Amino acid sequence: KKKTAFRSFFRIGGIMIIVKKEGNIHRNHYEIRNACVSDAEALITYLKVTSEESKYLLREREEIHITLEREEAYLKQMEKSEKEVMLVIQVDGELAGTGSITMVAPYQRYAHRCQIAIALLKKYWGQGYGSLLFQELLTVAEQLQYEQVELQVVSDNKVAIHLYQKMGFEICGTISNAMKYKDGSYADEYVMIKKQKK
Repeated sequence: KKKTAFRSFFRIGGIMIIVKKEGNIHRNHYEIRNACVSDAEALITYLKVTSEESKYLLREREEIHITLEREEAYLKQMEKSEKEVMLVIQVDGELAGTGSITMVAPYQRYAHRCQIAIALLKKYWGQGYGSLLFQELLTVAEQLQYEQVELQVVSDNKVAIHLYQKMGFEICGTISNAMKYKDGSYADEYVMIKKQKK
């Protein structure tokens, strides 16, 4: 059973949208909020774990060489951004997943478009946390006045594709051989988009 405790959006100095949402799923307490500098160390560990757990993410574990200083600088940049946001979801205090909204390009002709991405630790798959985080990202994208939300997903990631379609995304193209794995095999990716309300 899902129970949402509260949710709020507001701006500080017109710079960024602050997200705060809490609730319970199956007696586990979750919190969705903006990522902050103090999350840096946990995020680096999280990236290494998720890259091993899923073949659908961008990097192999051994390719993650992010220093604490570099991650802290990135999070500070996101905190100051007017058009980009990084969210985390914690379950009973543990960093369970991340989601981000980034610009497609920093040009006026692309200003109506954003890219969205999400990942969860494997032990939290299939419990509703991904849907909650993804919906929060879409709400923030609307608050940021993006008209079109875009993502790329590996074509055999059926669970994720089902979620995205349920949220209103449509497949608009395929990138053949988008990924090449260490064993020499390839994977295609779908490009999916969702039109937001103006």
